[in-house]
Amino acid sequence: MSMKLKAIVFAAALMPVAGCSQQQSPPVSHGEVILPDDQVTEMRKLADAQAQRGALNDSTLYPCHFEGGYLNSLGMAKLDSMLKADCDPPLQVWLAVPDDDHLEARRMSVGSYLKYRGLSPEQVSFGKGANPDTSHPAELDLKNLSKTDTASDASASGGSGGSSAPPTPGATP
Repeated sequence: MSMKLKAIVFAAALMPVAGCSQQQSPPVSHGEVILPDDQVTEMRKLADAQAQRGALNDSTLYPCHFEGGYLNSLGMAKLDSMLKADCDPPLQVWLAVPDDDHLEARRMSVGSYLKYRGLSPEQVSFGKGANPDTSHPAELDLKNLSKTDTASDASASGGSGGSSAPPTPGATP
């Protein structure tokens, strides 16, 4: 290989590296602050806490959390979220998976992962199917729905003191 060809190949190899060092931040306008991805903010803490409580309250693993009989990364992430939420043992894990040849392997995979994360077998209990505490009849929520609408309470009660809502344009008093 000639010296000139070597120099061209070397220069071409350096071009992507040189381009990386000159990357610029995205433009910022209106006083926005763009933080690094690894910086923990109060909003991130709140979102993480909500995700952890949600995972713990649901505590159900579905077929999408497994590859065959083994826990996949999605299942591991859900279990990690459940563990980060403040809970007292035993940790209840519901398995809403088919009752097939993989059922026992899946249960063992979850148990092994939780053992790896520091829980003893006595600190884990398993349920079959989806967590029954996550579903309930809508009747009670529907009965209480009117209590959440404060604007309709004043108009529905007859409004002896008058409505506090502003008049509608073009309406006659």
